[in-house]
Amino acid sequence: MKLLLKIILIFSLSAIVIHACSQETAFEINIADDSLNIMPTHFLRQENKGCIGIVKKAPLYQPTEDTYYTSYLYKIDETGDTTSYQFGKTDTILVYYNMIRVDLGEPGYLLSGLGRALDNDKIFTVFTRLDTALNIMWEKIYKFNYFYSAWSMRMLQLKDSSFLYYCSPRLNIKMFLFKLSYEGDSIAYRAYEGDSAGWAQSITYNPDSTAYWLHNEWGHYQSGGSRISCIEVNENLEQTGVYYYYGPYQAPFTSKLMPDRTLISAGYSVMPNPEPVKHFITVIKYDSSFNQLYLRNLTNPDTNSRGGETIAVDYYYPSCIYVAGTHNLQGLSGHEPSWFYVAKMDDTLGIDFEKYIGGDDYYWLYSVVATKDGGVLLAGTRSEVGAPDFHRDGYIIKLDSTGCITNLSANSTIQIKDALVYPNPGTDKLIVRTALKNCVIRLYDMKGTEVLEQPLDKHITEINTRQLKPGMYVYVIQQNNRIVENGKWIKQQLK
Repeated sequence: MKLLLKIILIFSLSAIVIHACSQETAFEINIADDSLNIMPTHFLRQENKGCIGIVKKAPLYQPTEDTYYTSYLYKIDETGDTTSYQFGKTDTILVYYNMIRVDLGEPGYLLSGLGRALDNDKIFTVFTRLDTALNIMWEKIYKFNYFYSAWSMRMLQLKDSSFLYYCSPRLNIKMFLFKLSYEGDSIAYRAYEGDSAGWAQSITYNPDSTAYWLHNEWGHYQSGGSRISCIEVNENLEQTGVYYYYGPYQAPFTSKLMPDRTLISAGYSVMPNPEPVKHFITVIKYDSSFNQLYLRNLTNPDTNSRGGETIAVDYYYPSCIYVAGTHNLQGLSGHEPSWFYVAKMDDTLGIDFEKYIGGDDYYWLYSVVATKDGGVLLAGTRSEVGAPDFHRDGYIIKLDSTGCITNLSANSTIQIKDALVYPNPGTDKLIVRTALKNCVIRLYDMKGTEVLEQPLDKHITEINTRQLKPGMYVYVIQQNNRIVENGKWIKQQLK
Protein backbone atom coordinates (compact mmCIF):
# COMPACT_ATOMS: atom_id res chain seq x y z
CA MET A 1 0.00 0.00 0.00
CA LYS A 2 1.41 3.32 -0.98
CA LEU A 3 0.38 6.39 0.95
CA LEU A 4 0.87 9.86 -0.48
CA LEU A 5 1.29 12.52 2.15
CA LYS A 6 1.56 16.22 1.84
CA ILE A 7 2.78 18.78 4.31
CA ILE A 8 1.00 22.09 4.08
CA LEU A 9 2.48 25.26 5.48
CA ILE A 10 -0.36 26.63 7.59
CA PHE A 11 0.90 29.81 9.17
CA SER A 12 3.76 31.58 10.80
CA LEU A 13 3.22 33.52 13.99
CA SER A 14 5.32 35.51 16.38
CA ALA A 15 5.23 34.15 19.89
CA ILE A 16 5.17 36.51 22.81
CA VAL A 17 8.91 36.93 23.26
CA ILE A 18 9.42 37.89 26.86
CA HIS A 19 13.10 37.99 27.64
CA ALA A 20 16.36 37.89 25.72
CA CYS A 21 19.87 38.38 27.07
CA SER A 22 23.22 36.63 26.82
CA GLN A 23 21.84 34.53 23.97
CA GLU A 24 19.08 33.17 26.19
CA THR A 25 15.37 33.62 25.54
CA ALA A 26 12.12 33.01 27.36
CA PHE A 27 8.64 33.16 25.87
CA GLU A 28 5.01 32.12 26.12
CA ILE A 29 2.98 30.63 23.26
CA ASN A 30 -0.76 30.00 23.27
CA ILE A 31 -2.25 27.81 20.52
CA ALA A 32 -5.98 28.41 20.73
CA ASP A 33 -9.05 27.91 18.56
CA ASP A 34 -12.59 27.95 19.98
CA SER A 35 -13.62 25.19 17.57
CA LEU A 36 -10.75 22.79 18.29
CA ASN A 37 -9.28 20.61 21.02
CA ILE A 38 -5.51 21.20 20.81
CA MET A 39 -2.81 18.97 22.32
CA PRO A 40 0.96 19.58 22.07
CA THR A 41 2.23 16.09 22.88
CA HIS A 42 5.86 15.44 21.94
CA PHE A 43 8.61 18.03 21.57
CA LEU A 44 12.37 17.69 21.10
CA ARG A 45 15.38 19.81 20.19
CA GLN A 46 16.03 20.61 16.57
CA GLU A 47 19.41 19.78 15.07
CA ASN A 48 20.28 23.46 15.40
CA LYS A 49 18.73 25.93 17.83
CA GLY A 50 15.06 25.75 18.63
CA CYS A 51 12.54 22.95 19.19
CA ILE A 52 10.11 20.95 17.11
CA GLY A 53 7.07 18.98 18.19
CA ILE A 54 3.83 17.21 17.39
CA VAL A 55 0.58 19.11 18.00
CA LYS A 56 -2.72 17.27 17.53
CA LYS A 57 -6.01 19.04 16.80
CA ALA A 58 -9.55 17.67 16.73
CA PRO A 59 -13.02 19.16 16.26
CA LEU A 60 -14.63 20.32 19.49
CA TYR A 61 -16.53 18.32 20.69
CA GLN A 62 -17.15 14.80 19.37
CA PRO A 63 -17.95 11.54 21.20
CA THR A 64 -14.72 9.83 22.19
CA GLU A 65 -15.09 6.92 19.78
CA ASP A 66 -15.61 9.27 16.83
CA THR A 67 -12.96 11.83 17.65
CA TYR A 68 -10.13 12.10 15.14
CA TYR A 69 -7.07 14.29 15.27
CA THR A 70 -5.10 16.06 12.59
CA SER A 71 -1.35 16.07 13.22
CA TYR A 72 0.80 19.17 12.87
CA LEU A 73 4.49 19.83 13.33
CA TYR A 74 5.38 23.05 15.11
CA LYS A 75 8.87 24.48 14.63
CA ILE A 76 9.83 27.02 17.28
CA ASP A 77 13.07 28.92 16.84
CA GLU A 78 15.22 30.20 19.69
CA THR A 79 13.34 33.52 19.82
CA GLY A 80 9.90 31.92 19.96
CA ASP A 81 8.90 32.55 16.34
CA THR A 82 6.71 29.63 15.31
CA THR A 83 5.75 27.93 12.05
CA SER A 84 3.28 25.04 11.78
CA TYR A 85 2.97 22.32 9.15
CA GLN A 86 -0.06 20.10 8.63
CA PHE A 87 0.00 16.47 7.53
CA GLY A 88 -2.97 15.83 5.30
CA LYS A 89 -4.66 13.30 3.03
CA THR A 90 -8.28 13.61 1.98
CA ASP A 91 -9.25 9.92 2.33
CA THR A 92 -7.13 8.91 5.32
CA ILE A 93 -6.91 9.87 8.99
CA LEU A 94 -3.30 10.09 10.19
CA VAL A 95 -2.25 10.59 13.79
CA TYR A 96 1.45 10.76 14.75
CA TYR A 97 2.44 9.84 18.29
CA ASN A 98 6.22 9.61 18.37
CA MET A 99 9.16 11.42 16.78
CA ILE A 100 12.92 11.09 16.99
CA ARG A 101 15.75 13.18 15.59
CA VAL A 102 17.83 11.35 12.97
CA ASP A 103 21.51 12.01 13.68
CA LEU A 104 23.20 9.26 11.61
CA GLY A 105 23.02 9.76 7.86
CA GLU A 106 21.25 12.80 6.50
CA PRO A 107 19.92 14.72 9.51
CA GLY A 108 16.20 15.11 9.99
CA TYR A 109 13.33 13.38 11.78
CA LEU A 110 11.41 10.12 11.81
CA LEU A 111 7.75 10.08 12.85
CA SER A 112 5.57 7.09 13.68
CA GLY A 113 1.83 6.91 14.08
CA LEU A 114 -1.41 5.23 13.07
CA GLY A 115 -3.59 5.69 10.02
CA ARG A 116 -7.08 4.63 8.98
CA ALA A 117 -8.71 4.91 5.57
CA LEU A 118 -12.07 6.66 5.79
CA ASP A 119 -13.86 3.90 3.85
CA ASN A 120 -12.97 1.12 6.33
CA ASP A 121 -11.84 0.53 9.90
CA LYS A 122 -8.50 -1.08 9.10
CA ILE A 123 -5.69 0.53 11.11
CA PHE A 124 -2.13 0.60 9.81
CA THR A 125 1.18 1.90 11.10
CA VAL A 126 2.86 4.75 9.24
CA PHE A 127 6.49 5.87 9.32
CA THR A 128 7.42 9.23 7.78
CA ARG A 129 11.02 10.32 7.26
CA LEU A 130 11.65 14.08 6.99
CA ASP A 131 14.74 16.11 6.27
CA THR A 132 15.61 19.19 8.34
CA ALA A 133 13.43 21.38 6.12
CA LEU A 134 10.53 18.96 6.81
CA ASN A 135 10.44 17.67 3.25
CA ILE A 136 9.29 14.05 3.04
CA MET A 137 12.15 11.70 2.13
CA TRP A 138 10.06 8.53 2.33
CA GLU A 139 6.84 7.11 3.78
CA LYS A 140 6.29 3.48 4.71
CA ILE A 141 3.04 1.73 5.62
CA TYR A 142 2.94 -1.56 7.54
CA LYS A 143 -0.08 -3.59 8.58
CA PHE A 144 0.47 -5.51 11.81
CA ASN A 145 -1.96 -8.16 12.93
CA TYR A 146 -3.08 -6.33 16.06
CA PHE A 147 -6.16 -4.58 17.33
CA TYR A 148 -5.13 -1.14 18.57
CA SER A 149 -7.50 -0.75 21.51
CA ALA A 150 -4.61 1.10 23.14
CA TRP A 151 -1.30 2.24 21.77
CA SER A 152 2.17 3.10 22.89
CA MET A 153 5.13 3.43 20.56
CA ARG A 154 8.77 4.48 20.84
CA MET A 155 11.70 4.52 18.38
CA LEU A 156 15.49 4.40 18.51
CA GLN A 157 18.05 5.01 15.76
CA LEU A 158 20.69 2.28 15.93
CA LYS A 159 24.47 2.49 15.48
CA ASP A 160 24.24 1.20 11.89
CA SER A 161 21.74 4.02 11.08
CA SER A 162 18.73 1.66 11.00
CA PHE A 163 15.71 2.12 13.29
CA LEU A 164 14.11 0.02 16.02
CA TYR A 165 10.37 0.45 16.64
CA TYR A 166 8.92 -0.62 20.00
CA CYS A 167 5.13 -0.88 20.29
CA SER A 168 2.48 -2.03 22.78
CA PRO A 169 -0.82 -2.08 20.85
CA ARG A 170 -2.84 -3.41 23.80
CA LEU A 171 -0.83 -2.20 26.79
CA ASN A 172 0.65 -5.29 28.47
CA ILE A 173 -1.25 -7.93 26.46
CA LYS A 174 0.89 -7.66 23.34
CA MET A 175 4.25 -6.09 22.57
CA PHE A 176 6.51 -6.20 19.52
CA LEU A 177 9.80 -4.94 18.10
CA PHE A 178 10.21 -4.06 14.44
CA LYS A 179 13.53 -3.16 12.82
CA LEU A 180 13.58 -0.89 9.77
CA SER A 181 16.47 -0.10 7.47
CA TYR A 182 17.72 3.45 7.01
CA GLU A 183 15.40 3.61 3.96
CA GLY A 184 12.43 2.28 5.95
CA ASP A 185 12.40 -1.33 4.68
CA SER A 186 11.56 -4.24 6.98
CA ILE A 187 14.58 -6.04 8.45
CA ALA A 188 13.38 -7.98 11.50
CA TYR A 189 10.31 -8.51 13.66
CA ARG A 190 9.54 -10.23 16.97
CA ALA A 191 6.34 -10.35 19.05
CA TYR A 192 5.95 -11.01 22.78
CA GLU A 193 2.97 -12.02 24.93
CA GLY A 194 2.14 -12.72 28.56
CA ASP A 195 4.60 -11.41 31.12
CA SER A 196 7.15 -11.01 28.31
CA ALA A 197 5.00 -8.12 27.09
CA GLY A 198 4.78 -4.72 28.77
CA TRP A 199 3.44 -1.23 28.26
CA ALA A 200 6.16 0.59 26.29
CA GLN A 201 7.53 3.76 27.90
CA SER A 202 11.09 4.29 26.59
CA ILE A 203 13.71 2.49 24.54
CA THR A 204 17.47 2.97 24.95
CA TYR A 205 20.69 1.12 24.35
CA ASN A 206 22.18 -0.62 27.35
CA PRO A 207 25.23 1.17 28.80
CA ASP A 208 27.82 -0.58 26.62
CA SER A 209 25.63 -0.40 23.47
CA THR A 210 25.57 -4.17 22.95
CA ALA A 211 21.85 -4.68 23.60
CA TYR A 212 18.59 -2.75 23.86
CA TRP A 213 16.70 -1.77 27.00
CA LEU A 214 12.88 -1.78 26.84
CA HIS A 215 11.58 0.34 29.71
CA ASN A 216 7.98 -0.67 30.48
CA GLU A 217 5.22 -1.37 32.96
CA TRP A 218 3.82 -4.89 33.54
CA GLY A 219 6.52 -6.77 31.63
CA HIS A 220 7.97 -9.65 33.70
CA TYR A 221 5.58 -8.79 36.49
CA GLN A 222 5.95 -10.37 39.89
CA SER A 223 3.25 -11.89 42.10
CA GLY A 224 1.48 -9.32 44.23
CA GLY A 225 1.18 -6.63 41.57
CA SER A 226 2.69 -5.02 38.52
CA ARG A 227 6.24 -3.73 38.44
CA ILE A 228 8.10 -1.22 36.33
CA SER A 229 10.87 -3.13 34.61
CA CYS A 230 13.64 -2.85 32.05
CA ILE A 231 13.79 -5.80 29.66
CA GLU A 232 17.14 -6.40 27.97
CA VAL A 233 16.96 -7.58 24.35
CA ASN A 234 19.90 -8.72 22.22
CA GLU A 235 20.52 -7.84 18.57
CA ASN A 236 18.41 -10.85 17.52
CA LEU A 237 15.52 -9.28 19.47
CA GLU A 238 15.60 -12.09 22.03
CA GLN A 239 14.86 -11.17 25.65
CA THR A 240 17.98 -11.96 27.67
CA GLY A 241 17.37 -10.33 31.06
CA VAL A 242 15.26 -8.03 33.18
CA TYR A 243 15.91 -5.32 35.78
CA TYR A 244 13.36 -3.89 38.19
CA TYR A 245 12.79 -0.24 39.00
CA TYR A 246 12.11 1.30 42.41
CA GLY A 247 9.02 -0.40 43.90
CA PRO A 248 6.44 2.44 44.14
CA TYR A 249 7.37 3.76 40.66
CA GLN A 250 4.57 3.87 38.06
CA ALA A 251 3.94 4.73 34.41
CA PRO A 252 3.93 7.00 32.52
CA PHE A 253 7.67 7.55 32.87
CA THR A 254 10.66 8.47 30.71
CA SER A 255 14.14 6.91 30.80
CA LYS A 256 17.24 8.23 29.03
CA LEU A 257 20.81 6.94 28.85
CA MET A 258 23.40 9.56 29.75
CA PRO A 259 26.92 10.02 28.30
CA ASP A 260 28.57 8.59 31.43
CA ARG A 261 26.53 5.36 30.99
CA THR A 262 24.18 6.13 33.86
CA LEU A 263 20.41 6.04 33.35
CA ILE A 264 18.09 8.88 34.34
CA SER A 265 14.37 8.19 34.74
CA ALA A 266 11.39 10.33 35.81
CA GLY A 267 7.73 9.48 36.35
CA TYR A 268 5.72 9.26 39.51
CA SER A 269 5.36 7.18 42.66
CA VAL A 270 2.32 6.18 44.68
CA MET A 271 2.83 5.25 48.33
CA PRO A 272 -0.39 3.85 49.86
CA ASN A 273 1.02 3.14 53.32
CA PRO A 274 0.88 4.59 55.81
CA GLU A 275 -2.34 6.38 54.94
CA PRO A 276 -3.15 8.82 53.43
CA VAL A 277 -1.90 7.86 49.96
CA LYS A 278 1.04 9.99 48.84
CA HIS A 279 1.79 10.92 45.21
CA PHE A 280 5.15 12.22 44.06
CA ILE A 281 6.84 13.18 40.84
CA THR A 282 9.89 10.93 41.14
CA VAL A 283 13.31 11.07 39.48
CA ILE A 284 15.85 8.25 39.82
CA LYS A 285 19.39 7.75 38.60
CA TYR A 286 20.90 4.25 38.07
CA ASP A 287 24.44 3.15 37.38
CA SER A 288 25.44 0.98 34.40
CA SER A 289 24.50 -2.20 36.33
CA PHE A 290 21.06 -0.81 37.19
CA ASN A 291 21.92 -0.09 40.80
CA GLN A 292 20.14 2.93 42.23
CA LEU A 293 22.48 5.88 42.74
CA TYR A 294 20.09 8.71 43.64
CA LEU A 295 16.37 9.14 44.13
CA ARG A 296 14.38 12.33 44.64
CA ASN A 297 10.65 12.70 45.29
CA LEU A 298 9.28 16.06 44.18
CA THR A 299 6.16 18.19 44.77
CA ASN A 300 3.59 18.19 47.56
CA PRO A 301 2.69 14.55 48.34
CA ASP A 302 -0.84 15.49 49.47
CA THR A 303 -1.80 16.40 45.90
CA ASN A 304 -1.88 14.06 42.89
CA SER A 305 1.15 14.84 40.73
CA ARG A 306 3.01 12.92 38.04
CA GLY A 307 5.64 13.35 35.36
CA GLY A 308 4.98 14.53 31.81
CA GLU A 309 2.69 12.24 29.82
CA THR A 310 5.12 11.83 26.89
CA ILE A 311 8.50 13.09 28.16
CA ALA A 312 9.16 13.70 31.87
CA VAL A 313 12.94 14.21 31.89
CA ASP A 314 15.52 15.65 29.50
CA TYR A 315 19.07 16.99 29.51
CA TYR A 316 21.39 18.76 27.12
CA TYR A 317 24.29 19.21 29.51
CA PRO A 318 24.66 16.07 31.69
CA SER A 319 25.03 18.23 34.79
CA CYS A 320 21.82 20.12 33.95
CA ILE A 321 18.78 17.83 34.13
CA TYR A 322 15.19 19.01 33.81
CA VAL A 323 12.32 17.04 35.36
CA ALA A 324 8.75 18.19 34.72
CA GLY A 325 5.15 17.13 35.19
CA THR A 326 1.72 18.19 36.39
CA HIS A 327 0.95 19.23 39.96
CA ASN A 328 -2.65 18.50 41.04
CA LEU A 329 -3.51 16.35 38.02
CA GLN A 330 -7.23 15.48 37.76
CA GLY A 331 -7.67 13.81 34.36
CA LEU A 332 -9.09 15.16 31.10
CA SER A 333 -10.94 18.01 32.81
CA GLY A 334 -10.06 19.65 36.09
CA HIS A 335 -12.38 21.20 38.66
CA GLU A 336 -9.47 22.73 40.55
CA PRO A 337 -6.47 24.72 39.31
CA SER A 338 -3.25 22.86 38.52
CA TRP A 339 0.34 23.70 37.60
CA PHE A 340 3.14 22.79 35.23
CA TYR A 341 5.94 21.73 37.57
CA VAL A 342 9.61 21.85 36.56
CA ALA A 343 12.83 21.28 38.49
CA LYS A 344 16.37 21.96 37.32
CA MET A 345 18.76 19.40 38.85
CA ASP A 346 22.46 18.60 38.84
CA ASP A 347 23.99 15.19 38.12
CA THR A 348 23.44 14.03 41.72
CA LEU A 349 19.77 15.17 41.60
CA GLY A 350 20.44 18.22 43.74
CA ILE A 351 17.82 20.89 43.02
CA ASP A 352 18.98 24.15 41.45
CA PHE A 353 15.46 25.56 41.17
CA GLU A 354 11.87 24.38 40.98
CA LYS A 355 8.94 26.30 39.54
CA TYR A 356 5.16 26.00 39.67
CA ILE A 357 3.63 27.56 36.54
CA GLY A 358 -0.10 28.24 36.40
CA GLY A 359 -2.51 27.80 39.29
CA ASP A 360 -5.15 29.98 37.60
CA ASP A 361 -6.47 27.39 35.09
CA TYR A 362 -6.22 23.64 34.57
CA TYR A 363 -2.77 22.78 33.18
CA TRP A 364 -1.57 19.35 31.99
CA LEU A 365 2.07 18.85 30.97
CA TYR A 366 3.04 16.46 28.16
CA SER A 367 6.65 17.20 27.24
CA VAL A 368 9.84 18.80 28.58
CA VAL A 369 12.87 19.77 26.47
CA ALA A 370 16.26 20.89 27.79
CA THR A 371 17.33 23.57 25.32
CA LYS A 372 20.83 24.28 24.05
CA ASP A 373 21.03 27.64 25.83
CA GLY A 374 20.64 25.94 29.21
CA GLY A 375 16.94 26.71 29.53
CA VAL A 376 13.86 24.52 29.26
CA LEU A 377 10.74 24.32 27.08
CA LEU A 378 7.49 22.96 28.53
CA ALA A 379 4.56 21.88 26.33
CA GLY A 380 1.08 20.84 27.38
CA THR A 381 -2.55 21.89 27.57
CA ARG A 382 -4.42 24.64 29.35
CA SER A 383 -8.18 24.85 29.88
CA GLU A 384 -10.62 26.67 32.09
CA VAL A 385 -11.34 24.99 35.41
CA GLY A 386 -14.45 22.85 34.96
CA ALA A 387 -14.38 23.00 31.15
CA PRO A 388 -15.81 19.99 29.26
CA ASP A 389 -13.51 17.11 28.35
CA PHE A 390 -11.53 17.67 25.14
CA HIS A 391 -11.81 21.46 25.34
CA ARG A 392 -8.15 22.39 25.65
CA ASP A 393 -5.71 24.92 24.23
CA GLY A 394 -2.05 24.28 23.55
CA TYR A 395 0.31 26.06 25.92
CA ILE A 396 4.09 26.28 25.54
CA ILE A 397 6.47 27.99 27.97
CA LYS A 398 10.21 28.59 27.53
CA LEU A 399 12.21 29.50 30.65
CA ASP A 400 15.82 30.64 30.65
CA SER A 401 18.59 28.85 32.57
CA THR A 402 17.66 30.65 35.80
CA GLY A 403 14.00 29.66 35.52
CA CYS A 404 12.93 33.22 34.73
CA ILE A 405 10.50 34.73 32.29
CA THR A 406 10.51 38.49 32.82
CA ASN A 407 9.05 41.69 31.34
CA LEU A 408 5.64 40.10 30.83
CA SER A 409 3.40 41.75 28.25
CA ALA A 410 0.19 43.40 29.44
CA ASN A 411 -2.07 40.60 28.15
CA SER A 412 -0.08 37.73 29.65
CA THR A 413 -1.62 35.79 32.53
CA ILE A 414 1.32 33.53 33.30
CA GLN A 415 2.06 32.87 36.97
CA ILE A 416 5.34 31.31 38.12
CA LYS A 417 5.91 30.45 41.77
CA ASP A 418 9.23 29.62 43.43
CA ALA A 419 7.62 28.28 46.60
CA LEU A 420 4.69 26.06 47.48
CA VAL A 421 2.79 26.66 50.73
CA TYR A 422 0.55 23.81 51.88
CA PRO A 423 -1.77 22.43 53.13
CA ASN A 424 -4.08 25.32 52.41
CA PRO A 425 -6.45 25.34 54.25
CA GLY A 426 -4.47 23.81 57.10
CA THR A 427 -4.73 23.19 60.83
CA ASP A 428 -1.76 22.55 63.06
CA LYS A 429 1.09 22.89 60.58
CA LEU A 430 2.22 24.89 57.56
CA ILE A 431 4.72 23.40 55.11
CA VAL A 432 6.85 25.47 52.76
CA ARG A 433 8.71 23.87 49.86
CA THR A 434 11.28 25.99 48.02
CA ALA A 435 14.69 25.54 46.45
CA LEU A 436 15.58 29.18 47.10
CA LYS A 437 18.30 29.96 49.63
CA ASN A 438 18.40 32.51 52.47
CA CYS A 439 14.64 32.86 52.70
CA VAL A 440 12.26 33.64 55.54
CA ILE A 441 8.47 33.37 55.77
CA ARG A 442 6.39 35.87 57.73
CA LEU A 443 2.75 35.38 58.61
CA TYR A 444 0.37 38.30 59.29
CA ASP A 445 -3.18 38.35 60.60
CA MET A 446 -5.84 40.37 58.80
CA LYS A 447 -5.03 43.42 60.96
CA GLY A 448 -1.48 43.42 59.57
CA THR A 449 0.15 42.19 62.79
CA GLU A 450 3.07 39.81 62.32
CA VAL A 451 2.25 36.58 64.18
CA LEU A 452 5.03 34.28 62.93
CA GLU A 453 8.52 34.43 61.43
CA GLN A 454 10.45 31.34 60.36
CA PRO A 455 13.72 30.92 58.42
CA LEU A 456 13.43 28.57 55.43
CA ASP A 457 16.82 26.89 55.70
CA LYS A 458 15.72 23.53 54.27
CA HIS A 459 14.16 22.45 51.00
CA ILE A 460 11.02 21.52 52.95
CA THR A 461 10.27 23.42 56.15
CA GLU A 462 7.45 22.34 58.48
CA ILE A 463 6.10 25.08 60.76
CA ASN A 464 4.00 24.48 63.90
CA THR A 465 0.85 26.63 63.74
CA ARG A 466 -1.06 25.16 66.71
CA GLN A 467 -0.72 28.43 68.61
CA LEU A 468 -2.53 30.43 65.91
CA LYS A 469 -6.25 31.11 66.02
CA PRO A 470 -8.45 29.80 63.17
CA GLY A 471 -8.90 32.36 60.42
CA MET A 472 -7.24 33.89 57.38
CA TYR A 473 -3.60 34.99 57.30
CA VAL A 474 -1.29 36.60 54.77
CA TYR A 475 2.11 35.01 54.16
CA VAL A 476 5.15 36.72 52.71
CA ILE A 477 8.32 34.87 51.67
CA GLN A 478 11.40 37.07 51.43
CA GLN A 479 14.90 36.44 50.17
CA ASN A 480 17.41 39.05 51.36
CA ASN A 481 14.56 41.52 51.94
CA ARG A 482 13.14 40.87 48.44
CA ILE A 483 9.58 39.51 48.35
CA VAL A 484 9.57 36.36 46.19
CA GLU A 485 6.13 34.97 47.06
CA ASN A 486 3.03 36.07 48.93
CA GLY A 487 -0.53 34.90 49.35
CA LYS A 488 -3.29 33.97 51.76
CA TRP A 489 -3.35 30.98 54.09
CA ILE A 490 -6.42 29.75 55.99
CA LYS A 491 -6.18 27.98 59.33
CA GLN A 492 -9.15 25.75 60.08
CA GLN A 493 -10.38 24.65 63.51
CA LEU A 494 -8.49 21.56 64.67
CA LYS A 495 -10.99 18.75 65.06
